[in-house]
Amino acid sequence: MANSNSSKESHIRLAAEGAKRFLVSYDAQPMQFDVKGSCSFVLIVSGSVKYGELKEQRGFSETFVLKPVDVQPTRYLISTQGFRLVV
Repeated sequence: MANSNSSKESHIRLAAEGAKRFLVSYDAQPMQFDVKGSCSFVLIVSGSVKYGELKEQRGFSETFVLKPVDVQPTRYLISTQGFRLVV
């Protein structure tokens, strides 16, 4: 089982490395403030992606929730991420 997971992860990594992304739009909105006054954000990105030598581009949208780092409130971590590829 470990070999199949490893090969699947390698395939995904290679596909991502050979991809060309074209951003069409993005939007960021504040979500909520915590007790320290730091704010989480939702970031929505859309565009198209072309994998390897394929001629066709496919649309995508991706949503991130960015959460401030406790130690450095001016830095953010990806708390949640969702990716959707239009086929």
